[in-house]
Amino acid sequence: MYRLMESTCEADATTDCAEWLLALLETRRWDQQRISFFVSGGKSPAAVFDLLAATDFPWQNVDLFLVDERWAPDHPQDQNATLVQEHLLTQRGAAVQFHPLLLDTDFTRNLAACNEAVATIKQPDIVLLGMGLDGHTASLFPDAEDFSNAMQTTDRYVSVHPTSAPYPRISMSFSWLVSARQIVLFIPGRDKRDVFNGIVKDKKSTSPIRPLAQQADTRLTVITTRKRSS
Repeated sequence: MYRLMESTCEADATTDCAEWLLALLETRRWDQQRISFFVSGGKSPAAVFDLLAATDFPWQNVDLFLVDERWAPDHPQDQNATLVQEHLLTQRGAAVQFHPLLLDTDFTRNLAACNEAVATIKQPDIVLLGMGLDGHTASLFPDAEDFSNAMQTTDRYVSVHPTSAPYPRISMSFSWLVSARQIVLFIPGRDKRDVFNGIVKDKKSTSPIRPLAQQADTRLTVITTRKRSS
């Protein structure tokens, strides 16, 4: 069963998420020399990144990767890499070794380069995920034509072409992200909490959240806002 951490408001959830990630990072630091830390983009983790960047942690020991990225080489404002650079690779966090996902001008060659970049990582140490109100996580959109492959392949990174969101995507495959030593699903706000509850209870749901909760088990920590009073 996954671990559930509830906060009274979104601001507290953000603080709790940053503190929990730091605790996980500290644990991994004593077990090995380098830590592989995979993060998602979006507005919610940006505030978490701000808190992490200000902490006195030996960030030089961290290899930072993206969970997913938009294929938007001409639109840096839409890239997850830009958000990470502006919110996490600042202050003390600037010491992180960052590994972006836009590595080539050709999409197919770029995907191959992304997989080559993580070929020596047997298991991600820590993965930070978010969730959209439509139930997607990473860039695993159930409406994408390549969703089935993204959920089943053993490749580390995959291509995803969602119909409900702009840009083709490069995303961690489901098998790659669910294999992580520790997974944190950060879903602040009662609306996302309600969506999450509905997905895990719905046997017919196509959202990747449901198999994530089942397969990651105790390696998954869900950080959210306390549910509404009845």
